[in-house]
Formats: sequence, structure tokens, C-alpha cells
Amino acid sequence: MASPWKLVDQRLDTDKTPHELHLEVKAERGSRYPCPECGQPCAAHDFQEKRWRHLNFFQHHCYIHASVPRVKCPEHGVKLVEVPWARKGSAFTLLFEQAALTLAREMPVNAAARIIEITDKRLWRIVEHYVDKAIAQFDLSDVRAIGLDETASKRGHNYVTVFIDMQKRQEPVLFVTPGKGKATLGQFSAFLKARRGDPAQIREAVCDMSLAFLGGLAETLPTVDWFHIVQTFTRAVDEVRKQEARVMPLPRHLRWSVLKRGEPDRLTTNQLKALAELLEQGLDTATAWRIKEGTVALDSVGEDTPNRPMAYSPVHRLCTGTGRRQPLAGTDSQGIGDAGKACKTCGAPMDVDLHQRPHGRAEQPVPGGSGKSQGISEQPDPHDHDLHDRQPGRFYPQIHMKRRRAL
Repeated sequence: MASPWKLVDQRLDTDKTPHELHLEVKAERGSRYPCPECGQPCAAHDFQEKRWRHLNFFQHHCYIHASVPRVKCPEHGVKLVEVPWARKGSAFTLLFEQAALTLAREMPVNAAARIIEITDKRLWRIVEHYVDKAIAQFDLSDVRAIGLDETASKRGHNYVTVFIDMQKRQEPVLFVTPGKGKATLGQFSAFLKARRGDPAQIREAVCDMSLAFLGGLAETLPTVDWFHIVQTFTRAVDEVRKQEARVMPLPRHLRWSVLKRGEPDRLTTNQLKALAELLEQGLDTATAWRIKEGTVALDSVGEDTPNRPMAYSPVHRLCTGTGRRQPLAGTDSQGIGDAGKACKTCGAPMDVDLHQRPHGRAEQPVPGGSGKSQGISEQPDPHDHDLHDRQPGRFYPQIHMKRRRAL
């Protein structure tokens, strides 16, 4: 407690339950107080009695009493002085509000209010004050990727939609609004603009594939839901693999080779070998995997990158059926055509032959269906093995096979 304030009296009231400890604080006589508007020291004009709830003293409720002066500023007139232990207009000390917010962050507001023995409405006022204060300081100019989803706020059809910053690990929540569907995206877009953000800068949005959210994204945020697009392509790749496995043998360890992201650090030695063997065989699973990896790579290409529109081409061409050789023998499904949902979301052109082999090599099925490729020996030494078709001016991911020391 800073000058001119000092503790002058205390008393414990045992007639009430729970007991109450009352602390009386006064300023030194003749003190001058700063004007709350301009900070100019002024003499006291008159005094008002105030009381604040403080942190409990053991099991006893604690209250601070003070005669707060009003000063008469030559420029701003009569103003009530602000005390150092509480914010303006609050009936609680700053330390009490800090403890209340800590509990409210860890449990429901009703439960926190019961613990600190105040009504839930009073606790909600504290929470709303500091939430509004934090939101007023938001700078959303760097937001590039968002996630959104609705959740039930209470029983019945009562929902709130939560928006988060996908690039933050700590405190990612950006915006919460009642309701769900397209209207919430419009509200978020307005919220973003009011805090130095720009909806045109949002490159990625992660949400469920409901028509309401997709329609709202198309109208308010020029972005793509990469998470669910990649998920759709990954499932399509697995369907192609299952169909092909019914009619011909595939390399061992292939399942997780094509389902994982195609980066050397994510794959084991057996998975890297199985993937290289698959691509040498030139099967439909290999083509589907190339498309899935191309889709994953789009996320790292900026919207202003010249190669970005071209990167869509293999995705759309194969999924619409224009890049397939022949349907799989003995299967009724269209295989990789299952990924057409993602292509509709991308809105991609069609202008590439997916089956042109790198470096002019022709696709060679493995004789006898042994599952072993002619291009890979039993003891491979595949450094910088190019696993992708290459076209000049196109963007493709690349995998480099590296030696791994046996454990």
C-alpha cells in the first residue's frame, strides 16, 4: 500500500457467519491526490465511503474500508480519486479479481462463484471486463490460418462457434460467438477487420465439411479447408490401395507408407523402400499417392506464387478420371475418383498427363507379380531418389531416400 494511504484500524466481526475481518484505510491529513484525468496534484474536495471485498483472511471474509477523496481539478472539475488496490467501479480488490479469474479459467463460473462465495452474476461481470479489455488489445494482422467449430453451450439446441489461430500453441482462441453456420463467419470477418486483420490474408481454414460452413467460407473468407481436403485424399489413396491389393500383390509395409506424409523423417526404412518400389511399378496406388502428396504440398505454396494454380492440375485431372489408364481389373469402384469431393472444393483445372514417367522412363509392371521392382535391388543404395513425376515450371514435393543405420 503506497503513500499517502495507510492501515489505521482492524476489527473482527464474529457475529456473522462466516466471520468478517474489516480493515480501515485512510490517507494522511492534508495530502494532495492526482486528478484521474490529467494527473495534476489537487487538494481534496470531499470524501466518499467505499468498501471492497478482499482475499479471505484464513476462513474469514475480509473487507477494506476507505474514505475516498474527490478532488477539484481546475481543468476537469470534481473527480473521484482512483485507489491503488482496486480498479475504478469495482467492489473487489485487484487481488480478489485475480484469484476469481484463475478459478474461472479452470472450472465453470458457477462452481468458481460458490468457492469464493459471491453470486455468479458478479463473477461474470469480472470475467467480461477483463475479456473485453484483452480483446481491445488484439492485433490480428498476422492471422493466416484459422480453425472453427461449433459446440453446445448448454442443453438443447444452444451452440457457440469458436475460432482459433492454427499457428498458435498457447492461447489460440480468437473469437467466440453464439450460434452456428454461415452467419458466424460473417461475424468473425467483421471482428477481424475491426482489429487490423484482413479476411483476404487467411490462407487456410479448418472446419467440418458442412454446407453451411463451406458456403460461409466461400462468401466471407477466400480460403480452403486444407485439413479435410487432405483427409479426403488420404482416404481415397487407401481405397485405391485396398482395391489394387485384391487383384495383385503389393509391396510389404505399404499401408503406412502411403498414409503418412511423404517425408523421410516420418517414414521407416522399410516404408521408404516400399514406397520407392511402388512408384517403380507404376500402379494406380502410386499415382493416387503422388496426388495426395501434391495436395499436402499446396499448403506451403503462397497464393501469390505462380506455381500454385498449376499444382492443382494433377489433383483434379486424376480425380475426374481423365488421367487414369484403365479401371482396375476385377473391381467395380472407380478407385481414386473418390477424391472428387476435394477437387470440387479446390476448383482445379485439368492440363497434365500424370503417367509420364520422370527422366523419360516408361512404366514397367513387375514380371510375375512378385511385388519386387526391377529398379530396386535387395540391398538398395537410394540416395536422392526422385519419387515424383517432374514437369518444368510445376510445384511438386520431393523425397530423398537416405541411408539408415541398423539398430
